[in-house]
Amino acid sequence: MIKLIFLLVLFIPLVSCSSEVEKHLEGTWTFQYILDSKGDLEPYLYSDVIGFRLDKNCVLPEHRGSELVSKDNKGIWNIKEITPKEYELTIESTNVAFKGTYKVKFYYDKIKEDLYVTLEKPDLNILAIKWSYSSPTTAKFISDHTDPTTDLGEIYKDLPIKY
Repeated sequence: MIKLIFLLVLFIPLVSCSSEVEKHLEGTWTFQYILDSKGDLEPYLYSDVIGFRLDKNCVLPEHRGSELVSKDNKGIWNIKEITPKEYELTIESTNVAFKGTYKVKFYYDKIKEDLYVTLEKPDLNILAIKWSYSSPTTAKFISDHTDPTTDLGEIYKDLPIKY
């Protein structure tokens, strides 16, 4: 019985942390910056948004004829915590440009009160802002899971792809 209680004490914070991050990732995000390793993805996108739903489905940007992006704009996502402020997001899809595993970090602009996310994988980097960000758990999420900033230039300089 003591072992069971011990396991529950260890497991419950992991579950609640994960679902908290999922709730804040859920929604529609608009790209502020997108750069692929070849530099030719952005002109072919119909939209500059990506959406994550709590049922683990996501909506990805469609293309206008690029071989990089399929017409399939659907995917399945999963996120796991690496550190309290870094995550790993996996998107499964036939959409070649957006499928894969991303390093994820959240940023909070204290002046504008906007939530940003960076999605980084070896061949694609995205900085996005969340639409209509508000939540009853906002303050706790911001203190526990984001790097506060008032300068987007700080976020841009940390993105690894420099072409």
